[in-house]
Amino acid sequence: MKIIRKSVLVALPFVLGAPSLFATNGDYLIGLGPKTRAMGGAGIAYSLGAESALVNPALIENKRVMFGGSYFSPDVKFKNGVDTTAIGGADSKPSYQDSDKGISLIPEVAISYQVDDDTVWGVGMFGIGGMGVDYYDDQTFYGNPFKRHRPDPKTPQNEYIGTKNGTNQLTTNIQIMSFALPYAKRINEKLRIGIVPVIMYGAFGMSFNSGAYQPDGQGGFHNVNTGAGTSEDIGFGAQFGLGYNV
Repeated sequence: MKIIRKSVLVALPFVLGAPSLFATNGDYLIGLGPKTRAMGGAGIAYSLGAESALVNPALIENKRVMFGGSYFSPDVKFKNGVDTTAIGGADSKPSYQDSDKGISLIPEVAISYQVDDDTVWGVGMFGIGGMGVDYYDDQTFYGNPFKRHRPDPKTPQNEYIGTKNGTNQLTTNIQIMSFALPYAKRINEKLRIGIVPVIMYGAFGMSFNSGAYQPDGQGGFHNVNTGAGTSEDIGFGAQFGLGYNV
């Protein structure tokens, strides 16, 4: 099999039902795999072996195994745009609230297998995004802070009115994974085509302090964060790729 080292490839990936995954901002990581990430997400027109599964499936090649992972530790903070000194006094002037969310390890695994000179298939699992925040330590306000008011443990009316930095003690967590089964075929010395069925998995959890009180099982009440746990969903799609050596 001839491996082209110096060439220009015209790549035309098309997506049906699955998002385009080459660029990034927000919660999405740059690239898919260590090679594409090192090149700032590039790789549509350059074969990366097994890593090309979700970048351009037409360009997977050879017998390769790739293991990787990302150490994800973003610096996230929030600042309230509302002056809270009127309810909390001079000591409650809002400032930046840093998120206490720990690190996230995002895995990547891909395998490509050369069946013959013209046919390659593979399998891959890619963590393509994830993040979250933890503002649980944001200072809470109850009733009239000037009178040192605190919730009455014997009543569900706790008079919660918010937090110093406006986060309401929000905590979130998001995970996005993609599972791929790429297949590539060389038509001739210039043209290669590929297809990859994709399964997308997403999970999102959120909770915040809404002022809700619940029985503590001992005849009183205690403040709890409101949240419905983690929501999960699965989507299916396909991505097509084309590589042409000009």
